[in-house]
Amino acid sequence: MSADESKCVVREAYADSDAVLAHLGAVGHLLEEILGLGGGVEVEVFGNPSEALQEVTAEMQPAVYSYF
Repeated sequence: MSADESKCVVREAYADSDAVLAHLGAVGHLLEEILGLGGGVEVEVFGNPSEALQEVTAEMQPAVYSYF
């Protein structure tokens, strides 16, 4: 949390795109509730997301940082 508690950073790590998709399948409804609270959510993806993951997360417009 930021000092004024106006921002929160959550970092999660997954083995691969399939693991992210499984996680989203389990908690996707909670993510929808969080997004509904407003204030915005910024998503950054580090790695090479599969086409399926890109499709599922397209609405969130994640910044993707591929491995170099």
